[in-house]
Amino acid sequence: MIDFPIMPDVASKSSWILSGFMYFCILAGYRSWATCPPANPNHYSRKNWFVFLVFIYCLFAFYCGDWAHLQTIVKESVGSEYREGFGVEEIYHYLANILNGNYLIFRSIVWGAGLLCMVEAFKKSKLDPYRCLYFLFGIYITAFAYSRAGVALAFFYCGFVFLFKDREERSVKITLLGLALLITSTFLHRSMLVLVALTPMVLIPIKKKTSLLIFAGVIVLAFMWNSLFSGVMGNLMNSEEYMHRIELYEGMSGSAAFSFDLNGFFFLWYKAIVHLPFWYCIINIYRLVNKGEVPFNIEAIFRFSILLYIFAIMMLLMYGSASAFYYRYEGMLYIPISIMANYLFQNNHIKARTYSNVFWICALSQCKDFIYRIIFW
Repeated sequence: MIDFPIMPDVASKSSWILSGFMYFCILAGYRSWATCPPANPNHYSRKNWFVFLVFIYCLFAFYCGDWAHLQTIVKESVGSEYREGFGVEEIYHYLANILNGNYLIFRSIVWGAGLLCMVEAFKKSKLDPYRCLYFLFGIYITAFAYSRAGVALAFFYCGFVFLFKDREERSVKITLLGLALLITSTFLHRSMLVLVALTPMVLIPIKKKTSLLIFAGVIVLAFMWNSLFSGVMGNLMNSEEYMHRIELYEGMSGSAAFSFDLNGFFFLWYKAIVHLPFWYCIINIYRLVNKGEVPFNIEAIFRFSILLYIFAIMMLLMYGSASAFYYRYEGMLYIPISIMANYLFQNNHIKARTYSNVFWICALSQCKDFIYRIIFW
């Protein structure tokens, strides 16, 4: 049966060129989606091709070390008993055995399901799913394609959107489906336990009177996580995931082509892809929430993103900026950011030029990563 060849643990320049070529072609080919008017009837043309190309990109993400690392685990899983410390969650081990170690089919099922859940989360948020996906692709696709956590995150947010649908659309069936997806996400990656623990706090409205209660609750959860789970999760969280980012900036620091100041600027630019759109969305939606103009599901995403952001800052204070505990949870904001940014744009709460500027400032940071790797790797 057709399968990928065994890839080296360290991505070659040709791997970066292939992935970069795919990224730039998709980004350029559908760039009009970033700012086209919401009511544009031509917007949905080529939509199926777009989703398919994003899927192919995720399938062939050779540039990331975790791609080859997971391939090795899938191959070694065949015919062996699952044990703690195997390197993946139990569900992946059994799937690899069912598929007899075929990594092509394995990635097709896992990342295909994740992509479908992500698109469904956009649809159930009553947003244009293809513009949302383009926004996410241009800025955050490496975070999704890089690891199993991205797939688990898609399952979680799909379940979250089902769970917090507008009151008139809720039903027992939809609520149970949402809970099932949330629970499933924890089996796909254990880091989702924190997100599930934060979810009930979404029921607390973000107001001046409740802000201290919310902040205290997140701090308590952070310290509980530190004492109860950090030892168990240490090896899992310190895997290759996000290490390509660290290696990137280490390489820039050691290159004669970059000065310290330029390196620092690029690092701040990379950090801005989360913090710039996050704060822009939070400030604008907060104003709308106070006026009672935001649908409940969007308000729930708004509240949850604030909780997760506070938790990520707590991880930063506890473990430092180089810790995977901090990087991972900071990176988990990319689906809420995509939803909030597109809600504001689709409902004309922000100007098309502003939306476009925020998108391209962040997307060009991703472009810079590929260009740097292709030239200096």
